[in-house]
Amino acid sequence: LLLFSQLFVEEGIWLNNRLWAIQAGQVIVGSFLGFFLIFAVVEIANAAGDFRDDIQDDDLPDWVMEIFPTSAMIHAALTPAAIVAIISMAVTCILYIPSAVATVLKYRGQLMPSLGSPYFEKYRMNIDMTYMNMSNAIYGMLGSASLIYVVVGLVIFLYVWPITQEFALLLTVWGIGLGITIMAKMFITKVCRRIQYRSYYRIRPVAARITSLALECWFIGLAGSVLIARVAQVLGAALFWMGRIDVPFLSEDVRLFGYAFDYVPTHFFKDLLVHEAHRHPYIERLSSMYLMKLRHGDTFVSEAGSAWRQLVILAIFPWMAKYRIFSEERRRNALVEAGEKEQMMEREKQKFIGTQEMAADVRDTGQTVGGEAAEVGHELYGAGTDIVNEVVETGKSFTNRITKRMGNSNDQVSSD
Repeated sequence: LLLFSQLFVEEGIWLNNRLWAIQAGQVIVGSFLGFFLIFAVVEIANAAGDFRDDIQDDDLPDWVMEIFPTSAMIHAALTPAAIVAIISMAVTCILYIPSAVATVLKYRGQLMPSLGSPYFEKYRMNIDMTYMNMSNAIYGMLGSASLIYVVVGLVIFLYVWPITQEFALLLTVWGIGLGITIMAKMFITKVCRRIQYRSYYRIRPVAARITSLALECWFIGLAGSVLIARVAQVLGAALFWMGRIDVPFLSEDVRLFGYAFDYVPTHFFKDLLVHEAHRHPYIERLSSMYLMKLRHGDTFVSEAGSAWRQLVILAIFPWMAKYRIFSEERRRNALVEAGEKEQMMEREKQKFIGTQEMAADVRDTGQTVGGEAAEVGHELYGAGTDIVNEVVETGKSFTNRITKRMGNSNDQVSSD
C-alpha cells in the first residue's frame, strides 16, 4: 500500500477500485482452484489405482491392462500439470497492476498513440462495457489455468502411458533432429549475412545471390517445421494469454468482415482511460485553475502573467517551447482572435480620441461663450453705471430746485 501511495503521489497514477476488485477476486478464486486441482490429482490417482486393482482379478490380457493407467502414471502426469497451472494463475494475478501502470505511462509518454491512433475512437464508445472486466479477468484466469492443466497433463501422460510412449519418444527425437538442422541453418545464415550484407544492401552481390538461392531451396524442406512450430507457439501462448485481459493477444488489424476476434482487452483499456480522463494530473491541475479563475476572476491568469510565464519557460525550460506549437487551425483561430482584439483596441482608442476632441471643442466653446458673456456684462455694467449717475444727477438737481423754492418762500414770509 505504501508503494501504491507513492505511485499516486509521484506519478499521479490512480489504481481504481475495479482493478483492486479484480485482484481480490483472482486471489480468492485462484486459491480455491489451486486446492481443487491438487485434490483432483489425488482423487483421480486413487480412482485409477482402485480400478486397476478391481480388474486384475478378471484374468484380462496384458494389452487390456496397459490401456488403463496406474496411479503412478496419473501422479507423474497431473502433479506437474497442477503446479504449472497454479504458477500461471499466480503470474496472471501479479501482472495486472504493473501492466495497468505501464499502459497508463505509455499513453502519457505517447508510446501508445491516443488521439492520433486510428483505433482510439473505439475506446471512446460504449464506456459502460467496462462492467465486464472483473468477470472476464476471473473467468479468463480460470479458463487459462484449466487448459494449461489439461494440456500439460496430456503431454506428460503421452510419455508415461505405454500405448503412446514410443510415439512420443519418436516425436521427441524427430524434434531434436529438426532443431539441430534449424540451428545449423541459422548459423550458416548468420555467417552469410555478416559477410554479404550491410543493412538493406548487398556488399557481395554475386555471392549473396548464390547463397540466397541455396537457402531458399533448402528451406523448402524446412518450411513445414516452421509451420508446426508457429502453430505450437500460437497455441501455447494462447493458453496463457487467454487468462489476461490487460494486453491484446491478437493485433487490432485481425478482423473478419469487421469483427474483431480479441475485443476483451479493449474494455480494460477503456477503464484505464476513463479514470485517466478524471485523474490525470493535467486534468486535476486544469480543474484547479478553472476553479481559481471562477473564484478570483480577472485577477487570476491575466495576460501579463501569461507573458511572464512564457518568458520564464523560454529562459529556463526552452525545450518545452515545442509543446506550444499550434496546429494550423489553432494558429488561424489565434490570429483571428488577435486581429479582433486589435480592432477592438483600435475602436476603443478612436473613442478615446473622439472624447478628447469633444472635450476640447466643449472647452473652446465655453471659453468663447464666457468671453462674450463677460463683454455683455461689462457693457451692461457700464450702462447701469451711466443710468445710476443720471438718476443721481437728476435727484441732485431736483433737490436744489426744491431747496431754492423753500428759501424763497421763507423770505416772503419774513417780509410780510
